[in-house]
Amino acid sequence: MGSREHTYGAQETMTDYVNALLGKRYRADAILPPLAERQRCVRDRLLATQQDSDWESPDCLCGASGGRVLSEVERHGLPYHKVLCPRCGLLRVAPRWHAERYARFYQKDYRDLYSPLRSSMAPEQTLRDLAEGPGARLVAAFVMDAWRRHGDPGKPRPTIVEIGAGGGWNLSRLPRDWVRIGFDSDERFLRLGREAFGVDMRAGFFEEALPAAASADCVLMSHVLEHVADPVATLARLSAAVRPQTLILVEVPGIFRLHKTSLDPMRYWQNAHTYTFCARTVVDTCRRAGLEPLEVDEWIRLVLRPSSTSQCKVSNDSSLAASTDAYLRYCESSFAFAEALAVVPVVGSWASRLVRRGADAVVRLAERAGIVHGMRTGRLQGKRK
Repeated sequence: MGSREHTYGAQETMTDYVNALLGKRYRADAILPPLAERQRCVRDRLLATQQDSDWESPDCLCGASGGRVLSEVERHGLPYHKVLCPRCGLLRVAPRWHAERYARFYQKDYRDLYSPLRSSMAPEQTLRDLAEGPGARLVAAFVMDAWRRHGDPGKPRPTIVEIGAGGGWNLSRLPRDWVRIGFDSDERFLRLGREAFGVDMRAGFFEEALPAAASADCVLMSHVLEHVADPVATLARLSAAVRPQTLILVEVPGIFRLHKTSLDPMRYWQNAHTYTFCARTVVDTCRRAGLEPLEVDEWIRLVLRPSSTSQCKVSNDSSLAASTDAYLRYCESSFAFAEALAVVPVVGSWASRLVRRGADAVVRLAERAGIVHGMRTGRLQGKRK
């Protein structure tokens, strides 16, 4: 894949390609932080075996082609052309691997690159640590709150199916009297999940999970939608498969929460993420698939049900692209400033923390001034059905 050959859509106004990137560390030849040995071996093997036939260049989900390329590389050093759509503001990867290449990656390399089992600790303990960590706790709280607010009050022990369940650490935090079924592609994690948590772990991904989802009360996809090649088609098939009262719970990393986390856009760039959403773009994606959000926030946690109407309103807010670009550049410059301050003797660590803590206030002021916008001040809430 040629790293310097790019095509821009008719609406792209940036003519200097290099200046369109978020910064020097987003160039293909950038020097990135070192990786753990296992991660480095996976990365190097992927680079050595990639072929031109592995790649495709999809249009945006809104139908637009081209856009502003913000990055050539992701956080592990793999090729990653992040494109900002000028029509709707969605961030996508183009070019990217085709579906078959991604499938091989998830079966053989994904877990070693992103959540490697630590050699210094028993694998079962690694999974228990994940289950006891804040991520699994927050997912479980999200699921239980969604069921309390929108689920069937006459069914205290629902059936939940998680697609992309890893080793079942999210499901392990739910009540044991719930029927908990998890699907994943990595046999090691499936076996460990069964042994560590007693969760019904099954081999497969989306296609294999659909029959179980058809009779489920809840379907959970935590950090899955950003990985799929066609989110609209994926959600549309799920919508058609489940019952009208089924809750579909989706969690993806929201781009407009960077100022509340690390400030570092590079942390959000990973080769497995084909799309990066904010609340508005993920709502449009779900509505294109015939799903209507009951709740959504910028973190992004969605509670969805199949829509009772054949058409769902899609906004395609063209001003979102400029807001997203301004927001990412602010986060990148603030992160660089904080990192530079951190090495100053005596006061550097304190000053760096102050910059990071002040980022939230600056973003809120920018939102009020109309420089950026989103749904960061609350969440869309629907009535219980």
